[in-house]
Amino acid sequence: MGNFPGESPSGHVSGLWVLAMAMKSGSLLSWFSQASVSGNCAVGSGNCSSNESDHEVCSASEVADPASVSDNCAVGSGDCSSDESDHEVCSASEVANPPILDSRGHNSPEIPEKAHQPFLSCFPKRTFGKQQRAFCSSWYAKFPWLHYQEGEDKVYCFHCLVSNRCHYPISLNQEDAFIKTGFSDRKRALEKFKKHQLSHSHRQAVDFIMNTTKNVGELVQKGYAEQKAENRQILLTIFNCVRYLGRQGLALRGDFKDEEKSEIDSNLMQLLLLIAVYNPPISKWLKKSHNKFTSPGIQNEMVNMMALSILREIRSKVADKWFTIMVDETTDLSNTEQMVFCLRYVDDQFDVHEEVIGLYSLVSTSADSIVFTIKDILLRLNLRLDMCHGQCYDGASTMSGRRSGVSTQIAGIEPRALYTHCYGHALNLATQDAIKGVKIMADALETVYEITKLIKKSPKRQSIFKAIKNLEEVTTGSIKIRILCPTRWTVRADALASITENYNTLQLTWDVAKDATKDTEIRARIAGVKAQMNQFNFFFGVHLGKKILNMVDNLSRSLQATSKSACHGQQIVGLTLTTLQSIRSDESFQAFWDTVEISQASVDVTAPTLSRQRKVPRRYEIGESAPEFPSSVQDHYRQIYFEAIDLVSSAIKGRFDQEGFKMLQKLESILKEPNQPDRVKEITEFYGSDLDLDLLKTQLNVLHTSIESLKDLKSVIAYLKTLNSIEREFFYEVLKWLH
Repeated sequence: MGNFPGESPSGHVSGLWVLAMAMKSGSLLSWFSQASVSGNCAVGSGNCSSNESDHEVCSASEVADPASVSDNCAVGSGDCSSDESDHEVCSASEVANPPILDSRGHNSPEIPEKAHQPFLSCFPKRTFGKQQRAFCSSWYAKFPWLHYQEGEDKVYCFHCLVSNRCHYPISLNQEDAFIKTGFSDRKRALEKFKKHQLSHSHRQAVDFIMNTTKNVGELVQKGYAEQKAENRQILLTIFNCVRYLGRQGLALRGDFKDEEKSEIDSNLMQLLLLIAVYNPPISKWLKKSHNKFTSPGIQNEMVNMMALSILREIRSKVADKWFTIMVDETTDLSNTEQMVFCLRYVDDQFDVHEEVIGLYSLVSTSADSIVFTIKDILLRLNLRLDMCHGQCYDGASTMSGRRSGVSTQIAGIEPRALYTHCYGHALNLATQDAIKGVKIMADALETVYEITKLIKKSPKRQSIFKAIKNLEEVTTGSIKIRILCPTRWTVRADALASITENYNTLQLTWDVAKDATKDTEIRARIAGVKAQMNQFNFFFGVHLGKKILNMVDNLSRSLQATSKSACHGQQIVGLTLTTLQSIRSDESFQAFWDTVEISQASVDVTAPTLSRQRKVPRRYEIGESAPEFPSSVQDHYRQIYFEAIDLVSSAIKGRFDQEGFKMLQKLESILKEPNQPDRVKEITEFYGSDLDLDLLKTQLNVLHTSIESLKDLKSVIAYLKTLNSIEREFFYEVLKWLH
């Protein structure tokens, strides 16, 4: 199996991945009881070395293993090193009973049940000026709270240490030398000991120790557990904030190159600050100078783990099911070719799912490069290519080429992977082919595109348009212009309708806008569209385009439904073709012509005229018959009307006449009539061992007997959903056929 991004070659997943999986399954808190996040370093299975005071944020993978947290040493399954010569690799007992950090995350000495007061024959000496001084064991009697730390040759206050470990709220005027760094000034030792013994913070610590019935170990362990639980909850809150921003499609952080902005302005930090208003521990956490688990690297790893969690969940649903791969390509803003990869499958409840797996950068747009990427994605998902029973791409030669296209190469590996041209792409290409073939429609759509850009791309001209529209005594149609977008397949008719409904308003807008514009290029563009709108050819082309594209847009919306079956898709395509042929008659054209003439009477458009008759050059003549010319203006536009309908119909037929569609139609057709031995045999031979011919025939006959009104695929699915798991086993081959 291939490795996902973030995995090592051996398949090891970083620790934070475990956190994401636990969070997703609701078991994060139980899992986290094995690990702690506290102080300055999160410890894990990786290597960690430090002895600097400004310890950097540890990587997210270091959080995973159940280990302790320490400023100078990371304890876990990996190695640990330090620059101190007397620092040892932590033993197994130290892992089981890890050292505890103080309230500010600094490392402090281990605390036994009582103050450590060894009587050594010779204590280490320290140099003070020209003298050497050593610790005196006689100080224990006068100051019983002294806690001597061997190896460091420093003393601490035992009572203050315990209170600090238990997070007892004592005075802020604590002396760090007796709690964190250790006291080593032998010259002024007695003076400092007396001063500390009389301090308010020391007396509070003594009262705390005297008033509790628990021993020191229990107190320390309780404080450790409370700190661990608090850190655990804060980390979970950060995870939830990252998940929320990802779910809403919001950036976690912004571009902070501007000197006036900083990390605090990011969406994640602002969301955490909002939560901190109602959660004081988070407010305290965010005030830390480092180790807040909000660095860009940690954020990226959190997002990556959640993405891996989603991918693994999708993979678990697709496992052992037949699926279809869907691929498309686009170029992003950085001019990098990106390939989007999707999986389509049917679950056990016969619901169709289309899951986006991800975007992948392509080194090359060749068919070989795309096939290699597809195989690599399936390998990483641990999905077998022989379970791929469908391919859906656009109609580019790279994808659908008969010799070396992507579909051909995949079919060479798995012959049952039927290629189908995406319904949306096929219809869009058919429409483009038809429009290009009718000059009057092609010119009209180009002018409409220019009109929408002049209005929508200029606030000034759009304001002029709205002002003129509001001055009309009777407001008709839409008060806005819809932009004609070549890539949005279902709004072209609406864009043309917005032009016809606002024809007079637009003509007045050009007069005002031209006078208000000084730019010569813009003035020329305005003059150009105004001249085009005064021509009958443009007026007729817009109305003809609206009539035809209304049908095409309606078909496009229907074909893009995820639950649409191949047979149903072919049926609505056939219904659209039948409708187009029904309006290809003299009666339909006459009704359309009358509508155009009525609309023309209310706008400033020149009357239609016949163009000068020109003889076709001899080299283009076919046969000996005399050339024919339209006898009237109406006959001329009738020819254009019929030509547009014929071109659209033939283009749609050509784009939807595919072998993959035919096989899928045959699959669905045996539902209505299972007694088609030749067709059933053809299907079972194509799918080989996937289907049992005799058993499929038997179960289909039983299915027909069980369902009184078997109309289509939906009625079969509706019936099978009413059956329990045992009853469904009776139709085992039919279930495989449906999937």
